[in-house]
Amino acid sequence: IDLQQQQLQQQNDKATYQVGFYARLNGNHHYRSNNAIKFDQVLSNVGSAYDQHTGLFTAPVNGLYAFAFSTKAADLIHKGSVYLKVNGQNVAFVDNVNTMATGHGVFHLLKGQTALVAANANNDYVNGYDT
Repeated sequence: IDLQQQQLQQQNDKATYQVGFYARLNGNHHYRSNNAIKFDQVLSNVGSAYDQHTGLFTAPVNGLYAFAFSTKAADLIHKGSVYLKVNGQNVAFVDNVNTMATGHGVFHLLKGQTALVAANANNDYVNGYDT
């Protein structure tokens, strides 16, 4: 009976595990191709799965994860195109010139797999949230 109770508790723990984050970038930045965008203002990080120093989200448990990201070019000349990468693979892309664009996707990640937002091309400019 003790083993059954432990297994049931483990299933309940997995079912109630919560993870999510909301982060944004302050100011204008330019990035080299494929470099992770490190969102410097983390407003929420339930489960501590987002690392603002690396820009990586690491799945703490197997599950279905939804990602949404928006970007705006810094000005009329510089575009701000970015990818959403899951396990190093480009899975969503937004490209804009002086407009705002949003990308999103839902992906099954195994525990330890990662996601990040990365610049598309060298010296792409990304406009952060101005406070």
